[in-house]
This record gives sequence, structure tokens and C-alpha cells, in this order.
Amino acid sequence: MGNYSGTIRCGHCYGSGHNRAGCEKLTEQYATEWEYCKNNVDPTAYRFTRVREQLAKRTGIDPLSGESKRKRRATYGGRVCSYCKDNGHNRRTCQIMKGDKARFTVLTVAHRADVLAQMRAHGCGPGALIAQDDYGTINAALITGIRWETINKKMPWPTSAIQARRVTDNHVISLAFPTEVTGGAGSNYHKTSMMAPAPTVEPPAGWSEASALDMSAVGLFDSGDGRDNYFWRNQDDDNG
Repeated sequence: MGNYSGTIRCGHCYGSGHNRAGCEKLTEQYATEWEYCKNNVDPTAYRFTRVREQLAKRTGIDPLSGESKRKRRATYGGRVCSYCKDNGHNRRTCQIMKGDKARFTVLTVAHRADVLAQMRAHGCGPGALIAQDDYGTINAALITGIRWETINKKMPWPTSAIQARRVTDNHVISLAFPTEVTGGAGSNYHKTSMMAPAPTVEPPAGWSEASALDMSAVGLFDSGDGRDNYFWRNQDDDNG
């Protein structure tokens, strides 16, 4: 899988033993948000529709009508792909999804090359010392590891990819990439910056080629989810 340890890891909560599609915490979050939406959000609003659809996909029950998804599907007949929404096939045989996965791998390879170049340029790797700005309190932390598998085109700079140990109290923490590496300003709080570089930065074997990319953890191909046209439109726009 994509975590180089032989254990499935969720791309949402980073827990082991399940992926994003089976993440109970994510389902609970949608359920909590739905409770808010049904009482406070206009039913014609995108947020209302999106949360309703996501919760229905994860539970198999439309939270508004209480109707089974399978029952609703049977009313209009025929096989409909839940990914591309075309008739005559399902997501397992969907050529559009197959093409999107291949393209996502290519995009991730290119993105990871840029990420690695920046990490090496600033010495951002295990052994580096970084500063954590925690609500105005500056703490030094030693990088002990990188969650390499979380870095892909959908999650360019994961906010908890840095594993570190705080110097002041030896507490293990997860941090965002330093602003020098990402090229961004960062937020006012929890911002990290480089203090002392690591001598070398080496990713796991096969990482640069995305040879072990876990498609179930990227948030684009979850079971029952349709094609993320917003994401793919952005890729088309970036490529002219």
C-alpha cells in the first residue's frame, strides 16, 4: 500500500486498518454536519446537497427521505456508473476513472519531484530542527520522520506530514511543512519555519515514481463518490 509498512492507513484520520472509504470518523463528521444543515442551511444550497449526498453514499440511506440508495437506483432502471454517471457500466469497469487514476499518478510524480527539490534545498528531513509558532510561543522541534505517503497532487502540502519531537518537553507532535519549503506565508498560528537543515533528505524507495500510491487514500476515488470535476477542471486550467 501507500504507507510502506504493509498496513492500510486512512487518508482522513491517518488511523491504520482502514481507508478513507471505511473511515467511521469521517462518516460521523458528515452525520454531525447533516444535523446542522437540515436545521440551518437552505435546502437549495450546495452545502446542503453535498452533505446529504456524501452521507447517503457512506451509509446507503438518504438522510432526508430515509430511502435506501439501492431502492432509488432501481426506480430509473439500468446500470449507471457512480463515478462518471454514464449508463451501461459500473465504476469497476469505468474507463474514465481508469484514465483519471493514470493521470493522477503522472500529476503526483511531477508534484513530488517539486516537493523533493524544495525539501532538499532547505534540508527539510529527519534530523532537521524547525521552529513551531504555537499561538505566539516559539518552540524548537526535531524532525523524526515524514509521512511521505500523504503527499500527492490532491494534498500538495499535508498539514500533519511532519513528525517531530519538541525540544522543550520531548513531546511527539505532527506539524505542517515549514513556510520556506512550501513557499507560502503560512497561518498566523501553528506556523513552522526552518532553523537548522538535515544533511540529507531521502524519500522511501519508489516514492518519487509513485509506485505505491494508494488511490483509496487520496480522496478522489472513494467508493460511491462521483468524479470530482472541480479538481480535474483545475488541472485542465493549469495545463492550459
